Amino acid sequence: MLKIVGGSHRGRRLKWLDIPEIRPTPARVREAVFNILADRVPDSNWWDLCCGSGVVGLEALSHGAASVVFVEQNPRSLRLLRENIHTLELQAQTRLQQQDLRRFLHQQKQLSAAFVYCDPPYESPLYQPVVERLAALPLAEGLEQVTLILEYRRRQASWTLQSPWQLVDTREYGDTCLAFLERQA
Repeated sequence: MLKIVGGSHRGRRLKWLDIPEIRPTPARVREAVFNILADRVPDSNWWDLCCGSGVVGLEALSHGAASVVFVEQNPRSLRLLRENIHTLELQAQTRLQQQDLRRFLHQQKQLSAAFVYCDPPYESPLYQPVVERLAALPLAEGLEQVTLILEYRRRQASWTLQSPWQLVDTREYGDTCLAFLERQA
């Protein structure tokens, strides 16, 4: 059972089935992310890439984010996410994209989210293309800074940092690790 850990929807249970290829971000990791970002979340726009259950994006909305674009190619996962969005009455603040992550990124003409959370399957070759494509996109007008949060397994960081990204923090929670990269306008 998944549960929102903070914000206005704290304690709300989410529908979820054990889908072998989907690994929801653990509650303590989500709690840590939003404690770290704290006052930067309200009114921000998010992209939740390889969103799986979508629990990170829902957590962002619970903490006051203005909107979240969820990107996932698994139809079962998106069906459950759509139900959870409806239950939490967050339809107006969300957009669901059922497509391959690379295709989604290449369709973007600019980076319009202040926060991008990326949680591909740990063995995935997607980390580097995400870092590269997001580095190449111009920032949307008025966007001063973007934070890219990569979730990965310890000892498996599979990307090379490149300009304009700067690594500002890393955290470990058991086998789950987070890298916080920032890019300025």
